[in-house]
Amino acid sequence: MSQQENRDVAANALSKEDVAIYLSSNPRFFEENPELLIDLKFSHHAGSDAVSLVERQIDVLRQSNSKLTRQLNELVAVAKDNHVVLEKIHQLAVTLMKSKTSIERIKLLEATLKTSFLADKIVLILFSSVANDELSNNSFTKIVDDNDENLNSFASFLRSSQPRCGQLKDDQKTFVFEHCASEINSSALIPLGEPETLGFIVIGSKDPDHFNPGKGMDFLSRLGEVVTAALLFDAAVSAKNGPNVAGS
Repeated sequence: MSQQENRDVAANALSKEDVAIYLSSNPRFFEENPELLIDLKFSHHAGSDAVSLVERQIDVLRQSNSKLTRQLNELVAVAKDNHVVLEKIHQLAVTLMKSKTSIERIKLLEATLKTSFLADKIVLILFSSVANDELSNNSFTKIVDDNDENLNSFASFLRSSQPRCGQLKDDQKTFVFEHCASEINSSALIPLGEPETLGFIVIGSKDPDHFNPGKGMDFLSRLGEVVTAALLFDAAVSAKNGPNVAGS
């Protein structure tokens, strides 16, 4: 058997993965066997002209650097967005603390959430067992009976005591947003009260991607804590156990 035939047999016995693993474990292989570089061929992406190994390495490094730069820019953008949201929550807390009554506080809450968090529609749902007599149903506040069957579709959310983002089911949207339901394409659900359940906030957007499941939940949790504290500040609601709901 010729030397070339021996090489072919050896090559067929190795997989590409075997070769890659070996070269990764022996980065000085080509330095110690420079004669093998003579037969190596690399093609340009846009044509068939051969380029050197060094040129290909530079090209790979350049692409890797571009990818890392994009990732870094994305992280910086996210950090800036997070800072902006955190500042908005802080300003909301300060504004709510300055208000004198629960009615005034709820009005400020509605106005601030709509403007600062780009909400097309927002609804504060409070359970009747905890809401005081001063509060009433309006375009922002919805007082619901603890045993309202419409709450069953929110059961898993309420049990989790964690915010959620995404698209609501049709019956959920109709219950929360009523005649505006068809306009809302994504929503954030924010529970109020822990361990007691006071109710929840639903922030709706016409943009289907505005409240996607990947949205930062930590900030929504902080927002829920601020609103809960504001509601309990002068007994806008009382800290009692919330409703028993069934369903998923």
